Amino acid sequence: MREPQNPESRYPTVFVSLIENCPMALECRQKWETLTATANPIVRHCDSCGKDVTFCATQQKLDQMRASGQCVAFHTRRENRPVTVLGLPGSARTPRSKGGDSAPGLRSFIDSL
Repeated sequence: MREPQNPESRYPTVFVSLIENCPMALECRQKWETLTATANPIVRHCDSCGKDVTFCATQQKLDQMRASGQCVAFHTRRENRPVTVLGLPGSARTPRSKGGDSAPGLRSFIDSL
């Protein structure tokens, strides 16, 4: 059985699904395709903040990266359109924010930059 190919070659060739309802502690404005490629096709390096960003094709991978406090990229749907989101996922209780200090852990993340 052949592995399905991702129609957009700029994303890793993996089984990709839309991840729904992922609250973000910090959403990044960078784009996956502009990050620096690494030896691992699901990891890119952000030259702006100096952190690695892991592409999460499944909820399980996203949960693993969330638990370790690492930056992620994933496909989701907003306003009924597919989009790719990058940033630091929050806990299931953390409201999604695009700035400010309201999300727990956001200050420590920013301080680590």
